[in-house]
Amino acid sequence: MLIEVGPVGHLDARILSGLSSYKETSLGSVAGFFVRLADPIPQMVMLVLVCLLALGLRRPRHAIAAAVLVGGANLTTQLLKQLLAHHRYQPILGWIQIGPTSFPSGHSTAAMAMALALALAAPRSWRPTAVIIGGSFVVAVGFSVVILHNHYPSDVAGGWLVAGGWGFAVIAGLRAAELLLANRSAQLVGDRG
Repeated sequence: MLIEVGPVGHLDARILSGLSSYKETSLGSVAGFFVRLADPIPQMVMLVLVCLLALGLRRPRHAIAAAVLVGGANLTTQLLKQLLAHHRYQPILGWIQIGPTSFPSGHSTAAMAMALALALAAPRSWRPTAVIIGGSFVVAVGFSVVILHNHYPSDVAGGWLVAGGWGFAVIAGLRAAELLLANRSAQLVGDRG
């Protein structure tokens, strides 16, 4: 299936074409490093470290939430890649077109999900540092997959949105669990009195 793209699609392709011109420079090597950090094995290692951090801080619910966030976001992206697969032919890209299953970007999803998991697992006093580190990682991976000509910028944004949606859902689940536990504790205290 070939889908006609309009002005936004053309802008997407122009940005991709401009940034991917750096692929054969030293910036391309740096981009390769960041993309490899968002591959499955490094992501699993990072997730284990984030969960261990949460467990070490006696935050077991946050460790579970981090795992659910990362796993759910990555699984959702893989499903969406198949469901939304379509060709986006752009003349400006010539013979090197982006594949039909590029939306949303799995690497961008993984990076954003990991950054959100880190912010979730970190105690409040560490959160600004966690957000700066995680945010820098997200931006580096996002630019890297475009520089390496793997994804359109819109694929990157799609991955960020998937991970962000899972982040909001997990935070809502944590809040609901905290309220439930607080209500149950209050009820137990009231029953004893």
